[in-house]
Amino acid sequence: MRRHGVLLVLLPFLVYSEYLATAAPLNYSETISGDLPNLNPLPIFAFGVGLNTISGRLGSDLSGTDFDSFAFVVPVGMRLIASRVEMNDVQGDITHAFWRLHSGSAAYITGPLLAAYDPPSPGIAELKAPLNPGLYNISNLGFGVFTTGSIASTANYVFTFTLAPEPSAFVLAATSLFAISLFADAARYKSPHSYGRQVSRHGARLARRRTIEVFPSAGGPPRKP
Repeated sequence: MRRHGVLLVLLPFLVYSEYLATAAPLNYSETISGDLPNLNPLPIFAFGVGLNTISGRLGSDLSGTDFDSFAFVVPVGMRLIASRVEMNDVQGDITHAFWRLHSGSAAYITGPLLAAYDPPSPGIAELKAPLNPGLYNISNLGFGVFTTGSIASTANYVFTFTLAPEPSAFVLAATSLFAISLFADAARYKSPHSYGRQVSRHGARLARRRTIEVFPSAGGPPRKP
C-alpha cells in the first residue's frame, strides 16, 4: 500500500516533468525550413520551455513582395515571460515593419488585438509579455521603405520568445516532494500489520508459558521416575 501511495503522489509530477523534457524550444529559420506565408493558412508553432526563435526575411525585390506571418501556441502549464523582434537591413533601406499580435486564432489578423509592433530597421521592439497558455497569431501588415533608388529593399528579422513553467507547476513539484518526504519518514516505522504480527507471536509465547505455569500437577511439578 505504501508503494502504491508513493506512485500515486509521484505520477502527476513525473508526467509533467516528462512533458517539459519533451517540449523542446523551437528554432525556425526560413533559410532552412522554408518561407513563411503572407496570408492564410498560417503555420502554427508549438513553443517549448526556454528560448524559442523564428527568423526570416521580408521586403520587396524583382521577384515580388514578401510579408511574413505565423501563429503559435503557448502550451498548458507554461507562460510566455519575454519576447522581442530584432530587424536589420539587407538591401536598400527598410525603415520599419508592421506586425499585429492577436489572440485566440491561427488566422491572419483574426482574434482580439493585443498589441501593435512597428520595429525599426535596424532596431528592436519588445513584444507583449507575459502571455498565458493559448493560441496567438502575429500578422505582418506591411513595411516602410525609404526611397534610395535601389530596386530591392529587404531586411532580416528574428523573433525570440522565452517560455517558463507556470507557478502552479512549481507548487505541484513542491507538493510532490513534500509528500515523498512524508512517505520516507513513515517508512522508518513498522507498519501496523507487522506490529500486529509481532504482538500476536509475543502473546503466543506468553500463552505457552502460562500454560506450563497454570496447569501443574496437584502434587507440584512432575517428578522424574
